[in-house]
Amino acid sequence: MPNSRSRPRRGAGNGSGAAGRDELVSRSLQSAEHCLSAQDFGTAYAHYLLVLSLAPELKDDVKVSSLLRSSKKS
Repeated sequence: MPNSRSRPRRGAGNGSGAAGRDELVSRSLQSAEHCLSAQDFGTAYAHYLLVLSLAPELKDDVKVSSLLRSSKKS
């Protein structure tokens, strides 16, 4: 029989989830910018998609359309 005890989720109830999400968003934005400058457009796009899925409120600040224009120039 599988373990029927429920495990508490890490960070549940103490607000650390929002801080972790913000850290992940910040690091993903930095990684996207780094990849973009290295012309690794696919990886940059993946980072931008992660950012937008975690923080849709940033959609006006994150310019993925410029990423697409840059990749067409190559």
